[in-house]
Amino acid sequence: NILVIDVGTSSMRGLLFNGQGQVMYKKQREYGIDTVDNITVEQDPAVLKDSLFTILAAAGEYSKQNSLPIGAVSVTAQRSSVVAVSKDGDPLCRFMMWQDKRSAELCDEMNEKLNDIYPISGMRVTPVFSAPKMLWMKRNRPEIYEKAYKLMGIHEYILFLLTGEFVTDTSIASRTSLFDVSKLIWSDKLLTLFGIDEEKLCRIVPVGSVCGKTKALDGL
Repeated sequence: NILVIDVGTSSMRGLLFNGQGQVMYKKQREYGIDTVDNITVEQDPAVLKDSLFTILAAAGEYSKQNSLPIGAVSVTAQRSSVVAVSKDGDPLCRFMMWQDKRSAELCDEMNEKLNDIYPISGMRVTPVFSAPKMLWMKRNRPEIYEKAYKLMGIHEYILFLLTGEFVTDTSIASRTSLFDVSKLIWSDKLLTLFGIDEEKLCRIVPVGSVCGKTKALDGL
């Protein structure tokens, strides 16, 4: 049996599948995002953590009562949102959501270098993607950028809560504008162009990899 955690923009779902691909149990938690103004869209990481723990507790209880042991947890999530976290994985700010447009001017600036960026990343620079948000944070919240042990998205944050590992996969990394889509690694050239330190990014693994073992969670 596999528990799938699906993190959307407006809700998180947990679905327990059996070996035949049938959904045996489903739990959903709805939440909102904070649209501060026409360009600023944020979310409190605590909302995601609370939703995850609620779903895990409910799915765990169902699996016990129905003798359906959970053999693995798989995570799928919205991409390109960004949060800075400490070495312990504690958020240092709220998520800059994928809809956030504060980096629009920086994107205009970076698209002047599109001939250097597009052949490596395979995409134009827009406020949706992660790298412009990271650069905006570096320029406008330098104290947070410097304190950050990792800059991560929602997918990576959920994986950290589950395993304690700072890890991402190639699919998620491809939405950052910092990823070499041919070599499947963080691009030194793109990191230099955007001024982002590679040590602040998560370790990359192939899609579908086992990224760690679930850890004991407080209260569960």
